Amino acid sequence: MIHTLSPTQPTPLASHQQSVQTNHVAFCWGGDKVFAPTSEGRTRILSYPDFEPLLNVPYSDGEGDASEFALKGHTSSCITAEMSPTGRWLATGGGDAVISMWDTSKWMCLRTITNMVGPVRTISRDIRPLRTT
Repeated sequence: MIHTLSPTQPTPLASHQQSVQTNHVAFCWGGDKVFAPTSEGRTRILSYPDFEPLLNVPYSDGEGDASEFALKGHTSSCITAEMSPTGRWLATGGGDAVISMWDTSKWMCLRTITNMVGPVRTISRDIRPLRTT
């Protein structure tokens, strides 16, 4: 469950039930989107403040509804996500000891960093893509 809190009120302003475990929530720099890494190894892209999926895939999920688009970058739980200050890159880290670098213009994973020693639990906001030689 995701709760919307206010520093001036003792109770949550709103609560939003999630269909899977949400491990972290990171805002985009514009404040109108949130990224929610899940226990399924995915990162959901949701609108704020209503927490509705922003993107759908153009095919049916078998029940006549479009399926939610999510970033699939980990083989185990996705733990954290952070957007670069320019908004061009989103980095996600998971229990599989992988960092995935996403280009936010096309939502494509352009790079993975796989030499981590253990689960990636946090990522600095000052992320920059690594240069390849």
